[in-house]
Amino acid sequence: MLREMCEVLEGILAVVREELEGKRAERAKAESTARTLQAELTELRGESRKTLETVTALVERATRAEGRLEDLAKGAGGQRDRS
Repeated sequence: MLREMCEVLEGILAVVREELEGKRAERAKAESTARTLQAELTELRGESRKTLETVTALVERATRAEGRLEDLAKGAGGQRDRS
């Protein structure tokens, strides 16, 4: 009877070991995915920063150009009033 119990326990232990190995494999895969996603996130943040800098520069240029156009329009309007 003791021998049978030991065999049953060994069978249970084998199943538990297999489950543990499966969980370890799942964890390793999840950790790998997390590292990949972290790297992608870091890259996207860098791209986002660059894009924001570009947009900021374009807005500044557009604002300056708009100011120049307003100055030109005022100058042209003043010349028309004189004629």
